[in-house]
Amino acid sequence: MRKITFATVWAVAAVAAASALEVGVGAFYAPARVVGYVDETREYSNKEFSMHGFKGRATVGIYEGFSVGFGLGYNNLIYREDLLWLEEQEAVESIPMFILTVGGDYAFPLGPFRPYAGGGAALAREHAEGSFHETVDWYGGLYVEGGARYFLTNSLALEAAPRYTVLFDEPVLYDDLNLPGFVRSEHRSQLIELLIGFNYYF
Repeated sequence: MRKITFATVWAVAAVAAASALEVGVGAFYAPARVVGYVDETREYSNKEFSMHGFKGRATVGIYEGFSVGFGLGYNNLIYREDLLWLEEQEAVESIPMFILTVGGDYAFPLGPFRPYAGGGAALAREHAEGSFHETVDWYGGLYVEGGARYFLTNSLALEAAPRYTVLFDEPVLYDDLNLPGFVRSEHRSQLIELLIGFNYYF
C-alpha cells in the first residue's frame, strides 16, 4: 500500500486550489465627475469632469463569488471656474489623473446576472496645469463600488457600476493675483465614476 505523505496532501490541495481560481481581465469606459468642494471665501460655479476616462482591471477569484484584484485608470479632468468679477470669462484647468486601485468584491451567483459590491484602497497621481501654476500631487484614498455583471457567455461578461472614491487631499488656497475672483479655497476630495465595459474570465 502506497504511503500518503504530508507533502502529497499539500500538493493535491495546491493543485485543487489552483484549478478553482478564476482569473479575469476587464476594460471599461469611465466618465467621471469631481464633487466635494469647500469654499470658505466666495461662491463659485465649479465644474470638474471627464467625459473620456478609461479603466483596466485584473482579478483573481479566490472563493466562490469573491475575488481580489488591482486596476489602473486614467481621467483627464477639466476644471472650469466662472469668475464673478468677469462673468463672461472662465478659468480653465486641465487635470490628468491616474488612479491605481487594489481591492476585492463579492458577486451574488444569480445565474448569468450577478450583482456585486466591493471596495478597497486607491492611490492617485494628479498633474494640474493652469494659467498660473503646474503641480504634481499624490493622494491616497478609499473606494467603494456596486453594480452588476451579465454573462453573455461562460467567459465574457458585460459590466456596469458606479464607483465612489474619496481621496485624502488637503484644502488648497490660491491667491495668485490678489484680486477678487482669484481667491479660493477648494477641496477636490470625491470622485464619482460610471464604469461600463467587459470582463473576460479564463
